[in-house]
Amino acid sequence: MGDQDAPRDNDPHDTPVGRVETVADATASLFKALADPLRLQLVGLAGQAPGGELCFCDLIEVFPQPQSTLSHHLRVLVRAGVMSRERRGTWSWYRLEPDFVDQINDALSLDGLFHQLLRLEHADNPKLISTDHSRPSRCKDLDTDCT
Repeated sequence: MGDQDAPRDNDPHDTPVGRVETVADATASLFKALADPLRLQLVGLAGQAPGGELCFCDLIEVFPQPQSTLSHHLRVLVRAGVMSRERRGTWSWYRLEPDFVDQINDALSLDGLFHQLLRLEHADNPKLISTDHSRPSRCKDLDTDCT
């Protein structure tokens, strides 16, 4: 076993707090990428496009922004993992990443990973976390008890 395979006792991301922060950072980046009206339109169009993909050549005809502005917004979406880009000849084609909708649903769901980690981190504080367990939970997916 090499040094890189050895367990790390001091890795802050292995704690519930570290995991919450990591998931919160990723979720915030995703929502930050979507926090623009033009980017929301691009995501919506990509979801409805024939074949599920958009050509930059078609987008510059539809949106009145300069080409550089449109490129910037698409680059933000690609970097955030919302869309992927494929170069074909002189044009770039964009499509939604397959797990994008799942990421959004998970981030918003009270049963998603982020909320599960929050429950784990703050389980002993009834002012923050309800003890009402009547709603279904997927805490078993974390191999730990959320109560």
